[in-house]
Amino acid sequence: MASRFDVVQDTESRDTYYLNMGPQHPSTHGVLRLKLHMDGETILSVEPVIGYGHRAHEKMAENRDYLKFLPNPSRVDYISGMIYNIGYCQAIERAMGIEVPERAEYIRIIANELNRISSHLLWLGTFLLDLGAFTPFLYAFDDREKILDILDRVTGSRLTYCYGRFGGVVLDVDDIFLKNVADFCTYFKDRFEIYTNLVIDNVIFQERSVGIGIFEQDLVQKYGVSGPALRAMGHAYDVRKDEPYGI
Repeated sequence: MASRFDVVQDTESRDTYYLNMGPQHPSTHGVLRLKLHMDGETILSVEPVIGYGHRAHEKMAENRDYLKFLPNPSRVDYISGMIYNIGYCQAIERAMGIEVPERAEYIRIIANELNRISSHLLWLGTFLLDLGAFTPFLYAFDDREKILDILDRVTGSRLTYCYGRFGGVVLDVDDIFLKNVADFCTYFKDRFEIYTNLVIDNVIFQERSVGIGIFEQDLVQKYGVSGPALRAMGHAYDVRKDEPYGI
């Protein structure tokens, strides 16, 4: 299996080369291998190679019942572990007709959205770090730590969560948790101006991202583009509003 450091000289030109990105650490965090044709830092073409197994999750699912597999989903995307944990519970609940109390639905969504913000903060900080800007990384991880502290108090975990259960959550939240969430929301709104100055208006970010990786319209349905990438293309689609789940 080739690593990302295996470079093969192009036979047609000595100015371009091929580079393997993935499928293992440190170049990718999953099971995708990308064969890149490069001209310096410019990607001329890319050939995705899929099908690699990752930590035998599929095989473990075959040999466990629904409850015993509950800790696994958060490991599939450990940066958004809460969302995968709750999403797995929702799939089983829908299949088996299990009703979830309204309070538990609210708790799930609050926990999910906190996890979503922490996930985006990690992306934001490390992306700018990869581009050569160090300061945004420190701010992003400072804010992310505050979210992890909040979730840690109620779940006992900071990364791979197993908070959801079929029909609800493991533990109820208390007034301290709710106050911490409200305080964080107030605090975090004031950070937007800082991130705008450090990231959006950052000349390093602009020079290395504007005009890069543009999606053509025909790729939307072909590749199932969704989330922030889809909205950035001008499509006002949010699965939380257009295909509601939970509360």
